Amino acid sequence: MTADELRAALEIELAWRQEELAFFKNQLNEIAEENKNKYRKSLVLILYSHLEGYIKICLQTYIQYINAQRLNRKDVNTGLMVASMHKEFIAYENLDRKCEIFHKELPDDARLHRLYRRVDFMEKVEDFKEQELNIDDQVIDTESNPELFTAV
Repeated sequence: MTADELRAALEIELAWRQEELAFFKNQLNEIAEENKNKYRKSLVLILYSHLEGYIKICLQTYIQYINAQRLNRKDVNTGLMVASMHKEFIAYENLDRKCEIFHKELPDDARLHRLYRRVDFMEKVEDFKEQELNIDDQVIDTESNPELFTAV
């Protein structure tokens, strides 16, 4: 995927959403005055849904674009590097479990254990940076808010 293809995909996604929102907004003129407030409330939900969906699709499309570039982690900004290391951070943060990334023998003391994992992590940082950047789609989570739909 090229930068132009990325831009085109995002523009296509935005265009149909804008068209649909314009349609619903125009329908407001056809609604009887006593029902307009009810309709406006539903438009808020539609707007929220479109915004959340657009952001999620934009981020997923951007991830596909970035992954297709086959860059090394050291060649991207820190945010992208961190996003691509989701699995490594989960392993690092789980102090109760041994994993294939952090596999050195650890002392019994909890504070020493944490310090030792940090040392182990820092020793591997340069190796992590040399690896190919690959961001998992699961990193994008817009945490849908179903309670919003019952509140309006």
